[in-house]
Parts: sequence; C-alpha cells; structure tokens
Amino acid sequence: MIRPPPFLFLELQLSQEAVHNVSTRRHITLSTGDIPCTWRLCSVIYLGEAHFTCRFIERNGNAWYHDGISTGSSCVLDGTIDTISLASARGRLATHFIYRLE
Repeated sequence: MIRPPPFLFLELQLSQEAVHNVSTRRHITLSTGDIPCTWRLCSVIYLGEAHFTCRFIERNGNAWYHDGISTGSSCVLDGTIDTISLASARGRLATHFIYRLE
C-alpha cells in the first residue's frame, strides 16, 4: 500500500508583478493508487528584506501572522484566508505553501 506524504511543500518564485495573479487552494486532492487523499493549507512562508516570516492557517480559515523580530513568540490574527491575500504579507512575498494531510 502506498502511503501519502504527511505534508506537501509547494515552492513559489514570485515577483511583485505576479503577486496579483496567485490563486491559492484551501485543499489539494490527489489519488495515491485508487484512494483520493486531501491535504489542507496550513502555512505560508514569506521572504523579504533577507528575513522569513509566516502565516499559520487554522482549519476554520483564520490566518495568524508570525515574525520573530516584530511579534516575538506571539502570533497576530491577520484575518481569514477569504479576506486577505496569501501571496504577500506586510511587504514580503510568499515563497512556500505548506499543506497537511487530512
């Protein structure tokens, strides 16, 4: 039996001009053999000014922003994935979308 990977990592190479053309899926479904498997978006990593930041995505769609420099050990609620752009965060561009097996 083929076991699906617990995480899918999708790497992006965005430019400022391409940010507005990014479409993000909340779920990805692929078949492993005859069994469909679904992964849920759980995090987005951003890069800008030689510094990485991220957003954690809850099952209900809440997006929490984390920047170790400005937020320390805390996360800040940015909104929901239906109300914010996931392609950029506070001037930084998305570099990776991380999906978790449901």
